[in-house]
Amino acid sequence: MSEPLPELYMRLQTVVVPEDWIACALEITSQELQLGQSNPRAIQLARDVITEIRDNGRPEDLPEAINNLATLLFQSNQMYEALETLDAHQQELSQASVAEQRRTLNLKGGIHQMLGDLTAAYAFYEAALQMTRRSQDGVFRGKLLNNMSLLLQQQHRYPQALELLQEAEKLHQEQQNSTELCRVWINQAELLFSEAQLKSGPETAQTLQQATDKLEQTQFLLKVHPNPLLQCLVHDLLARVLLKQGLLDEAQHHALQAIQDTVDLQSEDTLFHSELTLGEIELARNCPLKALAHFQTARQGFEGLGFKENVLEVLEWTVRTLRQLERYQEALEHMEEMFLLDREIRSEEANRQLEVMAYQRKMERMQHEAELERIRSAELEQLVMERMEEVQALLEKKRHLEEANLRMRELSEKDGLTGVYNRRYLNENCEKVFASMRQQDQEFSVLIMDIDNFKSINDRFSHQIGDVVLKTLASLLQQALRTSDTIARYGGEEFVVVMPHTGIHNAKMVAERIRTTVANHPWSQVYEDLKVTLSLGVANNLNVDSAEHMIHVADEALYHSKRTGKNRVTVSPLSEADWEPQQ
Repeated sequence: MSEPLPELYMRLQTVVVPEDWIACALEITSQELQLGQSNPRAIQLARDVITEIRDNGRPEDLPEAINNLATLLFQSNQMYEALETLDAHQQELSQASVAEQRRTLNLKGGIHQMLGDLTAAYAFYEAALQMTRRSQDGVFRGKLLNNMSLLLQQQHRYPQALELLQEAEKLHQEQQNSTELCRVWINQAELLFSEAQLKSGPETAQTLQQATDKLEQTQFLLKVHPNPLLQCLVHDLLARVLLKQGLLDEAQHHALQAIQDTVDLQSEDTLFHSELTLGEIELARNCPLKALAHFQTARQGFEGLGFKENVLEVLEWTVRTLRQLERYQEALEHMEEMFLLDREIRSEEANRQLEVMAYQRKMERMQHEAELERIRSAELEQLVMERMEEVQALLEKKRHLEEANLRMRELSEKDGLTGVYNRRYLNENCEKVFASMRQQDQEFSVLIMDIDNFKSINDRFSHQIGDVVLKTLASLLQQALRTSDTIARYGGEEFVVVMPHTGIHNAKMVAERIRTTVANHPWSQVYEDLKVTLSLGVANNLNVDSAEHMIHVADEALYHSKRTGKNRVTVSPLSEADWEPQQ
């Protein structure tokens, strides 16, 4: 059994022999990694170990020490420092054992995944997986497959993610590793639950039942091999699945159990997710006041943890609840908070992408400088220095050009009045989505909408009020739709929404919700007697041959709504599954 951490730290102070000090320090950093709670003392010790090994230790111990330091930095959310540590020691890591090399690749995959570079992350995971197959390490391979499946879920590539999870499941069953097997089953259930959101009718019920069965299977195994944290995750996910199935009593039971478990474990993240789930359950029970209390608790918790996207989700549910309570002023205030928070999140995401680009440029510059250092000689030193200045100038020019291009692209893609995308960007984006969905054999839908009697609004209330109506509509659309959907002002008072991975049934439901939201919006707060309604047309990619054709079909459906009374939604006949061309 390993020596407890406090005793190891005390022993470290008394060790004199360098080899013994290195062994003790490596054991400490390894235990700190297992705890998953990085701290400055552990990070500094990991740096000291590397220095001591270089001075007095064995070279073969260096890769483990480097990976320990990079992992501690990763756990403390110091992603760039972790990458720089690995890149600065490429030579030592390339000579490491197979176990340490695949550990490095797995760590790089995790860092790039956290930074949002999913393509690079998958490449590192795949390289680690190939190395693991050669070494026939089933346990590590199963963990890698689990990581890769989570990455694919982020990209909505559910079939491929499920295949990897099934392979991981088989491996952990062969290894009789109950803990990792439970993790895989939980991830399978999470995947099925996410997949159910994209389905409708009997398919949704069937997929949800599969998720329920998988979680009940996990519960049975956890009774034999208890793991409080995994049991807590099962209760929380089971509550959400049962809520989606309409089994409110059972859902409430599991949500309460999850909260009790998280209090015992002091797992705040899961606790506040469970509070959010309980709020949704109470809202489904038509108990909005109880729901509101749970949402407020969840919001306070997520704000304390700094989980802004979760706060945004809680705000959305709070707005729904306040509307149900007819507390419209409070609902409007929360909607404004949603708008500001969403803008803040998008801004942070843009800044993060710029940081990634800056880091990549920095690493390119470092690699180039290292190459120059290798070829430098006494007689060529002046020539090399001149070359470095040229490279610096080119890099600086490249940086300015990239920043200018980024600003120009932003200006060329956005509508100046509403802040949503413009027609030019829409046409390009819709073509890309059309091609991508066709390649994946997936459905996607388009909504096109037009403000009814907009000319009369301009004539009666002024063009300034008309502009306010356009901006308010854009804001309502952003609140009602997913971040993966694309909203664009098509021209005048027309807006278009592109919805990937969305069938015609769900698209029609979204269109009806938008129509109702706009019709019920308190427009009189903008101007007395002002009323605004929408006519909408809906189409999908089932029976069309291009994105342009698809928008044209949706436009025809829109004009049918106009001709038949306005303030209504029309689905294109071409988008019906049983449509056949006329002979």
